[in-house]
Amino acid sequence: MRSFVLARAHAWKQGLRAGADYDDELLFAICLLHDVGLSEEGNGDQRFEVDGADVAAAFLREHGVDEARVAVAWDAIALHTSDGIAWRKGTLVALAQAGIATDILGADRESLPVGLADEVHALLPRLDLASALSDAILAQATAKPQKASPLSFPGELLRRHLPYGAYPSWYDLLAQAGWGDKPVGLTARRRAETPQQVGALFMEYLEAGDVEGLVSLYEPSAHFVSSRRPEPIWWDRTPSARPCGRW
Repeated sequence: MRSFVLARAHAWKQGLRAGADYDDELLFAICLLHDVGLSEEGNGDQRFEVDGADVAAAFLREHGVDEARVAVAWDAIALHTSDGIAWRKGTLVALAQAGIATDILGADRESLPVGLADEVHALLPRLDLASALSDAILAQATAKPQKASPLSFPGELLRRHLPYGAYPSWYDLLAQAGWGDKPVGLTARRRAETPQQVGALFMEYLEAGDVEGLVSLYEPSAHFVSSRRPEPIWWDRTPSARPCGRW
């Protein structure tokens, strides 16, 4: 419901009129059903957006919606997490994605009419929606990893909740391709030029499993020391002796 109200607000901002420039009833149905793939009935073997699109399409057909409108709804639900694609698929698909993105991520919230968000949240409390949604996606993906392709939004979420290296990254997929491609150009190993670049490069090499890249960030003479505090060394442990030792 919130996504629908926010989608209509984005439409208003763009000068689009309900009933004239877009199908208001279908936008409502899309927004209401867009996460049905996370329900027990909608939990199939595809990523949740596609499962949801299939369930929503079947529901609309059962209620006599014509195939042209069903096709638009399928696209909108299947693509609602796909930035850069949904807005190219027509007005209704773009509006649905915009409303959903604002509701979950706060995208373009600054363009909303003043006070609208407060009014909507007063009538329709969030109840920690974003975290609950993430938990639902993660629960499905953990039980059925095929629902979380490594290059998908569910796959990215799943990777962050598994031990490092348990789920392949983009670079892991390249390494497993079997063609022997090596890093070149912008992806070739490089050294940090400023202190600010060290952290970003460290995470990049860590994500890629590039041990040599990690080592390259340090001076050649650097020594790696465990952060674990060692036990003290006592030269004389007799009760009468004065402790003389060091950490």
